[in-house]
Amino acid sequence: MINLSLIFITGGARSGKSRYAVELAKQKGGKVAFIATAIAGDEEMTQRILLHQAARPSDWTTIEESINVSQAITDAVSNHDTIIVDCLTLLITNLVFEPPYQEEINDEKEQKIYAAVGQIIATTENLAATVIIISNELGMGLVPEDALARRFRDIAGRANQLLAEAADEVYVCISGIPMRIKPS
Repeated sequence: MINLSLIFITGGARSGKSRYAVELAKQKGGKVAFIATAIAGDEEMTQRILLHQAARPSDWTTIEESINVSQAITDAVSNHDTIIVDCLTLLITNLVFEPPYQEEINDEKEQKIYAAVGQIIATTENLAATVIIISNELGMGLVPEDALARRFRDIAGRANQLLAEAADEVYVCISGIPMRIKPS
């Protein structure tokens, strides 16, 4: 039952996005690759990564790629029917903190982030696989206190818009419940 498409799943932290992506991939059948963008920088993040790994079937391929996600998708497509990317927000974080790190996100770094998102979108076009991309919806929370966090939130919001526009299907997860918002 493999249906080739780009699927975008967004929602708040711990809203069920990853769980829903895993469910969708199981429904689609075939071989699944899971591209993980997280970097285990502390004990709490290590525990989150371990929980996510435990939730995935053991026969899935896990690819850890924190920066070059479009290349990881290209590499995975030849042997997989469904590719999950978890998550875009962490990819953006990795690009922000990629050396040389600066105390602010300058215009050049912002454009690099949008270029990476554009490359991911371009890579998913005409693939012989379904690609499911997960991202946090940051714009529905409190306005961040500092300029760096506000700019990050704005960049993530625009990146989500780019993916939602390109996607064949878009879901938002709230309190563990996925709701399809595209096509409506």
